[in-house]
Amino acid sequence: GNGGMEDTTTCDRDGVVASHRGSVYAVSVHPHARSKAEYWLASAGEDDVVQLTRIAIADSEDASDDDDDDDEASAAAHTSSASEKLCVVTRDDSERAVAVATRHVVELKKHTAEVVRVCHSPFEPSMHGREGPVFVTGGADGVAFLWETPNEEPIARLGPHDEEVYGVDIVDPGVIVCAAGDRLHMWDVASAEATCVHAPDPPRADAQETPDTPDRWSPGYVFDLAIAPSAAPTSPTLAACPCSDGRVRVWSVQPSARKLHPVTATDVIAPGAMPTCAAFVSDTSLAVGMRPPGGGDHLCWLDARMLGHGAVAKTPLPPGGVHHFLVDRNGSGILTACQDGSVRRIMCNNPEELDIVVPPRVHGDSAPCHAVARAEHTRHDLLLLAYGKPLSGELAKH
Repeated sequence: GNGGMEDTTTCDRDGVVASHRGSVYAVSVHPHARSKAEYWLASAGEDDVVQLTRIAIADSEDASDDDDDDDEASAAAHTSSASEKLCVVTRDDSERAVAVATRHVVELKKHTAEVVRVCHSPFEPSMHGREGPVFVTGGADGVAFLWETPNEEPIARLGPHDEEVYGVDIVDPGVIVCAAGDRLHMWDVASAEATCVHAPDPPRADAQETPDTPDRWSPGYVFDLAIAPSAAPTSPTLAACPCSDGRVRVWSVQPSARKLHPVTATDVIAPGAMPTCAAFVSDTSLAVGMRPPGGGDHLCWLDARMLGHGAVAKTPLPPGGVHHFLVDRNGSGILTACQDGSVRRIMCNNPEELDIVVPPRVHGDSAPCHAVARAEHTRHDLLLLAYGKPLSGELAKH
């Protein structure tokens, strides 16, 4: 399909890019500096390890391209033993053979507990004073690390935090925001010091818990961190966190001032339901995955300017709900990584319907899809899916 994935429905073959010893919880992709058809993949797992894998994508059209930039892509297309042939099926019934060559590069072993988040920097490596792509990881050990690909030693160690780091984002070449426990932390990379730590508002009378909610999750334990797109790099923006008491809390993020300011907290979005993940589709539209204890999982669409007014719309989700959102580049839709192993796409202009991009349990076993990332090629996109047990932490490509 094209860059927005509008004309790709599914692919009839898949393969394993990286295998962790346990579930894979997070995945992020960054283009390779020397080739538009190569990428760096960072995958994070239950085995306390971050794996770096180099990926090359090519098809028959690449092989005939005379452009020097496609030399590595053409080589990938003709690699026999290292390439996995994928068949991309488009809505006009045409088929195109795609070669995907992967090479495992290194394992990063600085975390001492499972690694649950990974996020590449949106800034060019030169803005960080680096040559390779920069990314940040967050772990259950309460630590975040900043890395330069493919070095095995981190640029910075940020922490410890009081709880698991369930959200990480690079909002400025020198500033990282982390969500851990019930707090949001802003870190200065150069000094490796927290410039601002903000706790949630005091518990309200209607703070809710479900019977299986651990005490340490009350009342504002953060499960995810969503950063709104800003008008310009490093300019002020919003951060939203779905929390254990059924609310979404929003902060103003001011990277240049190294400050965080609370903006608001929603009322309980759906009584008894736990928000699991969130993503900004635009600077004002926020999608939140909700998991009620008795089923009926759904996605709530919120207007960040009027959070007190409740959901603008709701989208039913498969049983078990959703673990992760990936927003299309143009903001036209969202890919959802679902508990049933599927990946589904929701169009923002028709939020009540879901299209299946990757069918449930494509491996024949019941395994949750924890995260999805996209390698954006000029002619087609490659989806990289992080699966949990019982697949022994396989990271599949589609």
